[in-house]
Amino acid sequence: MEIYVISKEKSQSQSKNQKRYNNKNNDNDIIKDLLDINDKDECINYINIINNMGTVYRGNTDNNHGVNSTMDSTKDTHVDTHKSSYAYTESEEHSHSRSDGGEIVDETNLEMDRNDYENAESKHKRDLNTLFKRKGGLCIPCDVVDTITNVIINGANNIARDVNNIANEANNIARDANNIANESNNIARDANKAAWAANDIAKDANAASCKVTNLTLQSIQSEEEIARGRIES
Repeated sequence: MEIYVISKEKSQSQSKNQKRYNNKNNDNDIIKDLLDINDKDECINYINIINNMGTVYRGNTDNNHGVNSTMDSTKDTHVDTHKSSYAYTESEEHSHSRSDGGEIVDETNLEMDRNDYENAESKHKRDLNTLFKRKGGLCIPCDVVDTITNVIINGANNIARDVNNIANEANNIARDANNIANESNNIARDANKAAWAANDIAKDANAASCKVTNLTLQSIQSEEEIARGRIES
């Protein structure tokens, strides 16, 4: 048995002016009640309770906007806030414009309660445990793997480039150090040559000094001999 309940509701979800219908009522009575609602903040809700089929909410909104419009959309909304709450909504909306400029929207919502969520979560955990016991792993999408691989490769390339730059700078520094060392060696070699030349000059000077000394002594002896000869004569 199908039971239809029509109620006028404000936006704060406060119900009033509720009327009850069943299959014996004429559809014209329902349509008349729909046409009598002109306040855009009011809405008409049909609750169709079907035995052994769960609960299906059918909401119909009657708003007078003074314009003609047509809307046909399908919306899927999924909200999951860990274990605090869970909402899953599938909705279909069919909109048809009326000749008087109003709009009738037929909306069907399917809702999942918390028990359904907890059962699905428990099954998901069992499936994961079974997968890990079989030494399985999580399936990661290929595009995610490619992205991670590209990031790692790019990072490695950047590090390699930096290392090469540091190595090049080190080579340049080593080359400059070698050039400085070569110049130092050349300077030291020239200094050694100059020292050897100075030693040779010093030796020659000593030899010349010795000759001068000998000549001086010989000259003194000669003068002494000449002086003694004069005295004796």
